Amino acid sequence: MSFLTKLSSKISAAFELSGRSKTLSYLNTLSDANLEDLGFSRELMAQGVAAYPWKAQDFDNLVTLTETRATSQEIKDAIEELKAYNDRDLADIGIARYEIEDVVINGRNDDSFHAA
Repeated sequence: MSFLTKLSSKISAAFELSGRSKTLSYLNTLSDANLEDLGFSRELMAQGVAAYPWKAQDFDNLVTLTETRATSQEIKDAIEELKAYNDRDLADIGIARYEIEDVVINGRNDDSFHAA
């Protein structure tokens, strides 16, 4: 597996985690009745992103803490890998050094990306 493929995989995992976190935040704004209609469990949502997909019928099939740690480790690895890039390489992929952690954790706005 090439370096860029590994990096892409790690960044994709970070984006997925960020998306789950944003979805959880939105679901937490819904009423209990709405959540029940959609099949989500408030109890699972209270456990955070680790309990994704928060579906009531999936209560017995929770994501394990080990899998959550692996995801966190992938985020840390992606950040460290990008920090190892020089400023020119970061500019080539459209990331400033000060943005590294934010981009890996939260993604970036489409309007902030300008192809080199």
